[in-house]
Amino acid sequence: MKKAATLLFMFVAVCAIDAQAKITKTNAAAPFPHFSNQEVGAAAVNINTRLVKKTRYKYSGTATFATPIEEILYEYNSGRGSNVDIYDQSDDDVRYDVSYTNTYTQSGIQKKIQRVQYYNGLDQVSQLIYKTWKSSVYLDSLYYEYVYNLAFTSIIDHVNLHIYGLGNDVLYTNSPDGQGNVIFMYGVNYFIEFSYDNNNRLLTQIDYHGSQAAPVYNEKDSFVYDGVNRVSAMYVFKMNNGWKMDQIWQYDYSAANDLNSITKKLLVGSALINNIKETFTYANHNRTSDVTEKWNTSTNNYDPVSKLTWSYNANDQPTQLNTYSWINNNWNTTATDYQIIWEYQTYFPTSVYDLSNEVSTNLYPIPAEQSINIALSWKNVQPFSIAIAIWPVER
Repeated sequence: MKKAATLLFMFVAVCAIDAQAKITKTNAAAPFPHFSNQEVGAAAVNINTRLVKKTRYKYSGTATFATPIEEILYEYNSGRGSNVDIYDQSDDDVRYDVSYTNTYTQSGIQKKIQRVQYYNGLDQVSQLIYKTWKSSVYLDSLYYEYVYNLAFTSIIDHVNLHIYGLGNDVLYTNSPDGQGNVIFMYGVNYFIEFSYDNNNRLLTQIDYHGSQAAPVYNEKDSFVYDGVNRVSAMYVFKMNNGWKMDQIWQYDYSAANDLNSITKKLLVGSALINNIKETFTYANHNRTSDVTEKWNTSTNNYDPVSKLTWSYNANDQPTQLNTYSWINNNWNTTATDYQIIWEYQTYFPTSVYDLSNEVSTNLYPIPAEQSINIALSWKNVQPFSIAIAIWPVER
């Protein structure tokens, strides 16, 4: 387990939840855009399809149909593409160049926000600008500036937040160890410390506010792994005259290596009490449902609370998300439920990320008659594709 991109799953999982909330990454928001995905050029599900529209619908009471409330349109330059992460319903890691957020009103579609992203030489987001629609024009409101670590170029070193009219602020700073693991992250009055084992797996994280000299501790999380390096349990501690265990999260997997369930138990006195359970189903490793249940102390059983369902296209990209609430012993929609529709387009890259500093290429033999070999030597291994065009030569 390396880098903040890997450990965010566990970082967001420890947030306090209630009966309606999720206990996985599904509803947990990262501190700022692009925090949860710091790898170079995040791979798309299908390199020739990309997200172009996301529409959010809201149900009204128990109506079986939903009405649109918001749409986001995505535009890309230079053949860039990106896809959605179903476990993060925001679009913080979508690699668009420009996006437009519009709202649906009784008088029609109203413009709301424009976002513009700029990229550095490694095709990482270096700046994200927010613009608000006002007086028939988009006006700059704020922007994030991302500065990457010189030794570990996939790690964000620090993030600057600039609010127009109010000035600059350093939002977060990451400090890695010699293995590329983030061991310390600090922001404005907020700190997180991480420790790892010899296999670079995250062992503990401690978050606190105040200052390093006078910390006010919030929580300590300790992780346990199974024989194939999957998180099998997370122990949560609270500060009360020393660290006291407060809850346990247990993770169960299928034979196909899909996460089957997550169970949260509370420590009350010396007894572990069931609290929340989340169960998942899959089709071809695509998550198709997510059911949250809450422990009923009267019946000593789990009662259904909420459900999410996903649909996919032939490229394994999510096309629809629906949420439901357990009402009158059945799954129904309420005013708190919603629907998301994702739309994609096929495209053909018009340019590619220059790998001259990352990879050396060797073609042999030259000239070739029956076959040719391609040898690649990577500085930092990453997903790639090769296109070969052959033209006839007249002799």
